[in-house]
Amino acid sequence: MIRKLSLTLIVCALGSFVGAGCGGDNNNAPLDGSVADASDGGGPIDLGPRDSGSRDDSAVDAGAGDNDNSFDTATAITADSTEDPTGVIAPAEDKDYYSFEGTAGTWMGISTTANPDDDDMLVDTVITLYDSARTQIAENDDRQPRGDTDSEIIFRVPATGTYYIEVQDFSDWEGVDAAESHPGENYSLSLFTIDVAGAVVAEDAETGNDAASATAAKFGTNMSGLIVGTFASAADVDVFSVEVTGTERRNFGVQLMAIGDTGNGSTSGIAPIWMTDAAGTAIVARVADATTLEIGPSLPPGSYLLWLQHPATAAGSNDFYVIKHYLVEENAPEAETVAGTNDTIATAEPLTLEPRTDMPTTRNAFILTQLTDTTDVDMFSFVVDAGEQVGIACGAETSGSGVRGLHIELQSATGTVIAMDDETIVDEGALITPSTTTAVGEGTFYARLSKTGQDAEVTSTWVRCGIRALPPAAP
Repeated sequence: MIRKLSLTLIVCALGSFVGAGCGGDNNNAPLDGSVADASDGGGPIDLGPRDSGSRDDSAVDAGAGDNDNSFDTATAITADSTEDPTGVIAPAEDKDYYSFEGTAGTWMGISTTANPDDDDMLVDTVITLYDSARTQIAENDDRQPRGDTDSEIIFRVPATGTYYIEVQDFSDWEGVDAAESHPGENYSLSLFTIDVAGAVVAEDAETGNDAASATAAKFGTNMSGLIVGTFASAADVDVFSVEVTGTERRNFGVQLMAIGDTGNGSTSGIAPIWMTDAAGTAIVARVADATTLEIGPSLPPGSYLLWLQHPATAAGSNDFYVIKHYLVEENAPEAETVAGTNDTIATAEPLTLEPRTDMPTTRNAFILTQLTDTTDVDMFSFVVDAGEQVGIACGAETSGSGVRGLHIELQSATGTVIAMDDETIVDEGALITPSTTTAVGEGTFYARLSKTGQDAEVTSTWVRCGIRALPPAAP
């Protein structure tokens, strides 16, 4: 099971951007030990003209007896249609094919609407995009950030010509022993162009590689938006300006869409990704690892620059990027204003575990703390009820913070260490799962946070944490 602890899972007091699931199957249960709420802090992004997403009254394909079960019999569709095609995955292993004409350099999207409530019993679509030679160039199981099992690909058309879309159920795509059939469950398929001049989409203008050439990021009414662009060369750097208004610190979530033929089809990732002040001199957040798909700086009100750099690889044939971004409410800040005031059990800051609205037996607390130096220790207390397990998830470096060597501990009232973990780039955070803390007993327990170092070039010292208490899973 993948441990996903960065911006999509643990960060916001309102909850994560998506449900706490990780991976991609019909049985996508919440990550063991994740502390995200089920609410959506960002909301959908309106990418331009497209169908509303509701199931249309257009003709439904006839499953195995239809005429779209191969490339040669693919149903021809056009972008931005007012009536989306609708299909059925039946019997098991049924695959539906659609074709369309694409123009080189056009930004387009493909999405399905079938299971917006993430119901384990309904169809779980997977979409695959092929070029005119019927070579796979992109694929998606669950849209990013994951809110349900519907699928989405946002891409830049690499060449003018005919393209093909394959729609199938996850169980068939994953190759499980018994592929599922969904004869009574329609899906609708949307093919749409991205309105790069629209209110929520910012496209890099390729006018330079410095702060003076920054393109303004755009935000919709739900404070979400889309950034798209290309890398003109292997040395290209693209810059976007971001304004954080109001009086409160905000979480600026930046999620890069997956690349390659199992992602959105791009021949390039981004590495590194960093944010600076408006002058471009002070680095407030940075993620250098090429495999990292997201960064989540904690930003006080002000003006900032988001920098995107081509990785240290040769330029590819279609080096583009797609980023979804969100400005959402930040975790509640710790009360400590001077290092050293909540360093011990006796001075620990109390947190209240609040029931989740969708899962009343699960109680969460979220905190944004600052580890100002390697001697700073932050401790938080919380009350555990009889029969509950406890999980702690924290992230710093993996979201772009300058904190290095984050160490977390779950301690008893006597200071006994019940469980501990260290943040790593590979695991994307530090995690103590409830399954490791069975039968901790009722009473007051403590989360202890510390670090071993600080990035010399990154000024930020934030750590985001969530604590979850819940009943043990049924045997």
